[in-house]
Amino acid sequence: MHTKKTKDIYIFTPAAVLLICAVALAYIPGPKQAGGADLIAGIEVFEDPSHAIDIESLKKANPGFLPLDKKSLYVRRSASSWWIKIALAGNLSLREDAFLHIPNASLELIDVWFSDGSSAAEGKKRPAASNEIRSRLWNIRIPDTHDVREPIYLRVRTNTIMRVPVEIYSTSRVIRQAQADDLAFGLFFGILVAVIIINFFSFLILKRRYFAIYLAYLISLLAYNLRVHGYLYFIPMPFAVLEAALWISLCGVGVFMILFSKSFLSVKVVYPKLNLFFNACIVLFLAQTVIGVAGFSYLANQIAYITGAVVPVAIIGTAVLSYVKGFREARYYLLALIAMFAGTFVWSSAAYIESQVTVNYIFMFGTTMDALLFTLAIFDKIRADLREKEVMSVREQHYRELARTDTLTGLYNRRFIEDEIVRNAEARSAFGDMSLIIIDLDNFKNVNDTWGHLTGDMLLAKLGNRITQNIRKSDIACRYGGDEFLVILPGADIAAAKGVAEKLRESIQNDHFYTETGEEISYTISIGLSRTRPEDTFEGLFLRADAALYQSKKMGKNKLSVL
Repeated sequence: MHTKKTKDIYIFTPAAVLLICAVALAYIPGPKQAGGADLIAGIEVFEDPSHAIDIESLKKANPGFLPLDKKSLYVRRSASSWWIKIALAGNLSLREDAFLHIPNASLELIDVWFSDGSSAAEGKKRPAASNEIRSRLWNIRIPDTHDVREPIYLRVRTNTIMRVPVEIYSTSRVIRQAQADDLAFGLFFGILVAVIIINFFSFLILKRRYFAIYLAYLISLLAYNLRVHGYLYFIPMPFAVLEAALWISLCGVGVFMILFSKSFLSVKVVYPKLNLFFNACIVLFLAQTVIGVAGFSYLANQIAYITGAVVPVAIIGTAVLSYVKGFREARYYLLALIAMFAGTFVWSSAAYIESQVTVNYIFMFGTTMDALLFTLAIFDKIRADLREKEVMSVREQHYRELARTDTLTGLYNRRFIEDEIVRNAEARSAFGDMSLIIIDLDNFKNVNDTWGHLTGDMLLAKLGNRITQNIRKSDIACRYGGDEFLVILPGADIAAAKGVAEKLRESIQNDHFYTETGEEISYTISIGLSRTRPEDTFEGLFLRADAALYQSKKMGKNKLSVL
């Protein structure tokens, strides 16, 4: 059997490994691989804060370009235009198609000039239809008339992180890269869509609030990933709409993630101060959205980098606190949060630290794992809720049976009759046609007076056992009060009921009861029997059976009478 400490290791070890692997993959340099960057001799950069310099004035002014020791420009955040002068390697031949490959889907304005006077313009703010190759990344054909001894000039402007890696790709490599990229993202998006469908039908079936909030979170997450990874770019729309989709979907991700966490972890009840903090974060997400949609993307991005790092940490801290306090259902939720944090941490920190690989893939992997584990966490919570309800139901049924059971004989009591029979107004509505036997223990008062109430109780218990042994499985026996018992015989006519009653009477007559001192007591019963009639009520049936019992008593006891 696993101890709590062992289970904690199972939870926190994968979480720690996942986070460490994500950070290591993003920031620890790997071995250098041959690729498109080898066809570039070097790059130099120049910052233009005024956005006033064009290609002609640039060549005339010949400003001081700064050489870089790598084939990529990285600036944390910049509102400037950046010029990049790309020197091609001497072994590059343009006899075959060659493309300038820029693997950053978020860049908004990209302008390229070649030595033959031709130019190209791409970026998120340009129509996708103008792109020669339909890809979420940028592939700009280098004309074969370009002199490889002359530099290529590239100007980039964007409100997002200024990360501009440049490589030279052949046509076949562009196609292979695009296919591999689309396959990877197709897999991730397919998983997200599958999880959305599962949660949608789960919500329709279970009607749980968790699913409604989480479904909204998943849809927002899918929309955000489609936008931020460049796939919404292929749907013709103004850039303002594309930008609004970014901020609205990001707001949905943040707000619904917080609402889900508050609901799942009962933050409002258990952690009221944290609840205020999360409410403030929701307001911050809404403000960030309004600012972004209004066109102030640079300021909105500044806020987004903060919320993207702070909110997941706060939610993880709350989940850890809940788990430590004994909320076992937080374990899968905690793993999901760590997976999400691994992606969002690398994604947000890219504004401050240059990653070694494209953070898009780490972010997408983290959010996909998050979606899967979140769903697992929800079902684990529902399983715990259902288990608790089952325990409560069994307990409730147990107490209900106790309330309707006579503790001395183990038979049903009078309350059962009132609950199950009298409340139905018509006995036939509960059992259909039936017969009723009323049994009274003869001379029971003498037993109590002579041998005491303890002996009397023992005799009543034995009588209850005898009744159970001599009736059918479908019959219902009750101790109605004192020494009076009822037997309800569903579907039995007078002949069948009389056979059961007579068998019981003879069994009691031939039985012997011994007191604690060893004295033998002979005892008998008197029985009244009646059967339901058309338009009958239980009260009428009971009165007839009781009258028949009175008749048996009047006849000298140890008799069976039918009325």
